This record gives sequence, C-alpha cells and structure tokens, in this order.
Amino acid sequence: MSVLGTGLIRALSPSVSRFVQASPEEAWALISRTTSWPGWGPTISAVEPVDAAISLSMRGRVRTPLGLWLPFRITAFDPPRSWAWSVLCIPATSHSIAPAPGGCRIRFAVPAPAVAYLAVCHLALERIAGLLEAPGEG
Repeated sequence: MSVLGTGLIRALSPSVSRFVQASPEEAWALISRTTSWPGWGPTISAVEPVDAAISLSMRGRVRTPLGLWLPFRITAFDPPRSWAWSVLCIPATSHSIAPAPGGCRIRFAVPAPAVAYLAVCHLALERIAGLLEAPGEG
C-alpha cells in the first residue's frame, strides 16, 4: 500500500483528539519515548525497551495491567508528527500531533473494528494533558 493510501486510511479511521497547552515538541517527546508510555497509557504497565526513542520497525513488548507481555512493532513513523504500531501483529492505534494556537492537538485513531477502544484513547489523552499541563512543567 502506498504511503498516501496509508495516510488516507488513518485519516478516515475512528479517532479522538484533545487540545493540549504544550508545544508540539513537548507532546512528541512524551508520546515517542517508551519510558513515558506507562504514565499515560491505561493499558500499559511496563514496556521494553524501557527508555527508547521509537523508530520505524522498532520492536519491543508491553505489559498489560493483567501482567501479560505482548509484542509490538512500530509500523509508521513520521517524526515529529505521527507514529502507529501493531500489537500481536494486529494494527493498533496511530498517534498524531498538529500545531494549534496556544499548544497542539493530539489525535489517536484506531482501526474501525476497535472503535470501542476509543474510550481508552480518550483516557490516555486526558493523562497526557495532565502530564504536559501540570504546574511547573513545560
């Protein structure tokens, strides 16, 4: 599939977004380093590699709150704008950041069959906003 086709599919995927009063660079730094994922990802309690900047085709594993370790691979990577991944070889969320007046807009998209997962993505966005907008941060 072409890059254009992949982008179009992501653009049409069910998604949630949130404005955050932080620079796009600050938001990218938070969502693109594995060390921060357990802090904002409700379904992630640990990740390996522990402190890595993600890159295209990077592989690792995440631990769920139930203690299960699941393999992941970064399937799309356009720094500092977006990245997507698969978990258990199944397409999962895509993450994007767009500049906006006074901050940025972070969007998470999911494949159509996973539309119910948007509730988890909404919670993740709230956690990200809390981390980026906390007093003394940024």
